[in-house]
Amino acid sequence: NVDVLPEILGGCNRLKILRLNENKISSRNVAHIGAFLASPNISLATLRLDKNLLSDIDAVHFTVVLKSNTNLKYLYLTGNSITDVGKDEMTTAVLDTMSLNSIADSNHNCEIVYSTLGTPGLASHINEKYWSTKRKVQSKILLALYGM
Repeated sequence: NVDVLPEILGGCNRLKILRLNENKISSRNVAHIGAFLASPNISLATLRLDKNLLSDIDAVHFTVVLKSNTNLKYLYLTGNSITDVGKDEMTTAVLDTMSLNSIADSNHNCEIVYSTLGTPGLASHINEKYWSTKRKVQSKILLALYGM
C-alpha cells in the first residue's frame, strides 16, 4: 500500500538488506523509495525489488538516487518491465563512460541485477556485461593516465 510505505521505510535506517520483492510496487511507490535511498542517514547495502510493477520511468527515477547514494551495493530489479532504455539509463548512473570526469562522478559501488520481463537466466548475463564494461573503462583510464 502506497500510504504505509513512507512509514515503513522511515523505520529502516539501520537495515543492511531490504526485501520488497513481489509487493506490487509501482510508479506510485518509487518516489517514496527514492526519498528513502537519498537520505544520508541510511546504511542500506542491498535493495530487492524483484517481481514488482516497475518500468523505464521508475528506472530513470532511480538513476538520480544512484548518483548520490554510495552505500547501496546491490539493486535487484529482476522480473519488472524495465526495457533496454531503462537499463541503459541506470547503467550510465553507475558507470558513465562519456569522459574521464563522468567516470569519476559515477557511482561505481552499485551492482544492478535485472532481466527482461522476467526472463529466467538473463540476469546473470546482464550482470557479467556490466562488469565487463567496468573492466574496459578501467583499462581506458589507465591508458589515459599513462599515455599509452
